[in-house]
Amino acid sequence: MNFSVRKLIGTAAAAFIIVAAVTFILISRPPSLILKDAETGKQYARFSLAENESFSVTFIHSVNQSPVTDYYKRGEGNTLVLYATKFHAFGAGIPESWPADAKVETSSDGIYVTNLHITLPDVTYIVGTVSDHTLGIGDETVSLRDLCGKNAEVLFKLT
Repeated sequence: MNFSVRKLIGTAAAAFIIVAAVTFILISRPPSLILKDAETGKQYARFSLAENESFSVTFIHSVNQSPVTDYYKRGEGNTLVLYATKFHAFGAGIPESWPADAKVETSSDGIYVTNLHITLPDVTYIVGTVSDHTLGIGDETVSLRDLCGKNAEVLFKLT
């Protein structure tokens, strides 16, 4: 076998190994939670979201001026599942009825609604101008005001 044939075989083998490694990495990594501008598509951040991980978004409700936290997890086919929410007072923009199998618990800490199972393709929040929205993911708490800016319309989507 001459030098050029050996070089061609070596190059093909190296290319195969690289393609296999990249494919393995893409297949084995968990989906990412992408935060992007809902209008322009500009990506603000990307977070890994493993199968059993969840995230939350906390904000001060603009009408009743009390904290609200929505809890999400990965669903099937890169969907988001709203599985719980916590708030301190009913009012405009806070649902008063829930799915039949939802559990509503009231305590001095607020109203906690669990067992929601609401599947969504994506979620959009408009970052507050007076109060911040925060993303809780893993051990991180991320200020959406710092990350995206006031009044940013932020789309949350799994990819």
